[in-house]
Amino acid sequence: MLLNPPRPLSEESSSSCRLGDVIVDGTPGRTVVVDHGAITEIREARPDDDRRYAGCFITPGLIDSHQHLPPASPLKLSGLYCLLYLMHGVTTVLDAGDGDGTAVPAARKLIASGAVPGPRVVSVGPFIARPPRQWANTVLVEDPVAPGVIVQRALDRGAQAIKLYEQLTRSDIEGITAAAAERGLLVLGHVPAALDIEEAGVPEVQHFFGVPTVKSRAGAPQLLKRLADWHAVDESRLEAVVEASITLGIRHTPTLVVGEGVLRAQEDSQSEPLMPRLFPDVIWQPRTGLSTYRSASTQDIALLRDSLPVKLELVNRLYRAGVQLYAGTDVGQPFTVPGKSLQRELHLFAEAGIPPAAVIEIATARAGERLRIPKLGTIATGAPADMLVLERNPCEDLGALDSMRAVISGGQLLDMQLLRAAVDRQVDHYHGALVDRAGIIGGRLALRKLPVLV
Repeated sequence: MLLNPPRPLSEESSSSCRLGDVIVDGTPGRTVVVDHGAITEIREARPDDDRRYAGCFITPGLIDSHQHLPPASPLKLSGLYCLLYLMHGVTTVLDAGDGDGTAVPAARKLIASGAVPGPRVVSVGPFIARPPRQWANTVLVEDPVAPGVIVQRALDRGAQAIKLYEQLTRSDIEGITAAAAERGLLVLGHVPAALDIEEAGVPEVQHFFGVPTVKSRAGAPQLLKRLADWHAVDESRLEAVVEASITLGIRHTPTLVVGEGVLRAQEDSQSEPLMPRLFPDVIWQPRTGLSTYRSASTQDIALLRDSLPVKLELVNRLYRAGVQLYAGTDVGQPFTVPGKSLQRELHLFAEAGIPPAAVIEIATARAGERLRIPKLGTIATGAPADMLVLERNPCEDLGALDSMRAVISGGQLLDMQLLRAAVDRQVDHYHGALVDRAGIIGGRLALRKLPVLV
């Protein structure tokens, strides 16, 4: 019981509201009516409407298109993650792989109980990969391959989308993707280490894997090498990737913020005030933490640093070519804080040359369409009531996200002061001496159980 976080909210909030005299799609003097989790009406403001946020801009809630929730543990981190997402305006997350199968159920159970507000959680469920098994929650592909059976096994484990992972062949990917398409499922994943992006057949590529060719990496399979070694990605390679993306209909979730986080972790005495100390001091510690980055050499870090501007250039070219991009963070990687890292990813998209209004559309309407939830990511009658209330318009300047006054998640209106206070109580709990010590010990034990991902 001593490890249990405090109750996050000090007051109840209604699932119905009428936000009066607000600005919707550039039109002032509007009222957005919410009832039972949906927008039921958008009309002219009336005197009896709730005018607490008069003059504010209403935009759709943000969608993190690639993140990982924390596994169930005695520390009960799910609530902190949920609150951090909401505090940063993230009202929907795609969990892009539940390593042990406990993370998504833990978060959903907590939210459904009313113990804590949280984002809508969409799950890809288990990883789909060939042996060796890296994550406990994996559907293994073995010969003879039966794509329909593989997809059904993923669905039986709660998948709402399909996550292609490591060691798969081009034939595996083709068969599984076709079987998933018959069921109307989103398919995303890694380009396996032995394939280039053009030949893999992954319809939605994560982390820009497969952009550096197998030949340019000398076949190196390590995740860090594939993330960092862009030394041979020149003008001709960029154009080839753009052309392949157009011709083959490849979509991309770059997760640019991961590279920044790995570089930050290399700096001495880094801390993150919004997270328990077990993350910067144990999980993200560059020499003894996550195995993916534990062996990073000076050359690896130099290559990673050099790769960032090239990745920004590729984002720019893909956007100008009309290729679909999504904003994801891979939360769970070094210094990718829930919610905060998505806002940073959006700023990186803007640094790549994408206009703010287009960046917001990528993180709302486009991402909602991708998840096949009708009207998700829009402000329209019948849409899910996931909205942000801001003093300034983020479609003109992404810095306006810092002016957030309230978040509406599933119809529940949460004032920003209320959310910040809830996060503060959670953070104080995890920074307490007993819980802090338990977290450090538990984090070290958890690292021993995690798969060695190189």
